[in-house]
Amino acid sequence: MRRKDRELNIFSMSALDLFASALGAFILITLILLPYYLKQGPQAEPAPIECPIPEPTPECPVCPAPAPVPQCPPPTPTEIKIADNLLIMQMSWSQSADVDMHVKTPDGEYNYQRVSIPGAPGRFTLDNRSGGSAERPALEIWMAYNPTPGTYEICYNLYSTGSARPPIRVGGRLDKPHGPVVLPVTSLRQTGREQCVLKFSIDDEFNYTQLSPR
Repeated sequence: MRRKDRELNIFSMSALDLFASALGAFILITLILLPYYLKQGPQAEPAPIECPIPEPTPECPVCPAPAPVPQCPPPTPTEIKIADNLLIMQMSWSQSADVDMHVKTPDGEYNYQRVSIPGAPGRFTLDNRSGGSAERPALEIWMAYNPTPGTYEICYNLYSTGSARPPIRVGGRLDKPHGPVVLPVTSLRQTGREQCVLKFSIDDEFNYTQLSPR
């Protein structure tokens, strides 16, 4: 009977198959895990963030004190004469009647027939002949630049009542140097005579003095 060969040979076919299988499995696992090894590669450390040094806040400049406002000198008497050399007399009413204003001056009398006097400073600038209404009162206006010194008298005359029923209520106002004069309302009836409501005088310095009408 032949004895069995007890010599061990590590390079038998079975051992080679085992080694080959193990190597194939290692290679397969390495290929599967290779992308993950690449993602986990070494990373550079982030550069430290340097905060900027704040610039010093500039100091507020000192504003100079405001220059004093020059004071205008008061007007001289000559300038007052130039500014206050105007007389304006206006008459108003709110009914459909024809009322006339007569202005008697040192140069003569102004009325609807004589709206101006040659060489004299006065003039009628508005003469209403159709009357007015409560919404739009009628006006007559007389004015004079550099009025002639002397005595003046303002009178009203009801020329026609039209469709209005008397009395006709008429108001007036005199704008003169150094302030206005408001006349009280006057009631007029058609009597054929004028009714004087204001009398005054003006001197060379445009000073106003009220007188009693006749």
